Amino acid sequence: MERSMRNGLTPAEEDPVLHQYLTTLPSFTPATSLFEERVLARVRRPVPGWLRQVHGAVRGFARTGRVWLVLGPLAVGSVISITAAVIVATVYASDVGRFFTWLWGEGLPTAWSHTRADFTEAAAAVSLTFGTLASSAGILLLCGWGLYRTARVRPR
Repeated sequence: MERSMRNGLTPAEEDPVLHQYLTTLPSFTPATSLFEERVLARVRRPVPGWLRQVHGAVRGFARTGRVWLVLGPLAVGSVISITAAVIVATVYASDVGRFFTWLWGEGLPTAWSHTRADFTEAAAAVSLTFGTLASSAGILLLCGWGLYRTARVRPR
């Protein structure tokens, strides 16, 4: 044990009663749950100003009941549009069936072939344009580097 500076005694030899009381005390390391409940519950991290403003605006919007003014018409509009879609699908079921038959049989393959042809032409044009732009950018970078090198050299 560590010797006291005054009279060469250890703390237990110097005051045995106090040492006995100190050794019977529980450990001072906080338990995890106790530490989280008592200490970390009080820790507050500052919130950025813009986030506080957004939070306040959303809270004020929800508190005043204005949120129901938005959600109510949206819900009613959804019900109306679903009902209209079901009515249209039942009234025009045969026409809808013919449309999908045409779409899968002739419409999409034709559209795909046109799209593929247009994409091939566009890709060729873009590759030409990209090559031109890349070479122009390369020349511009070389000129800029040369200008930087000449401007950086100090006159003698």
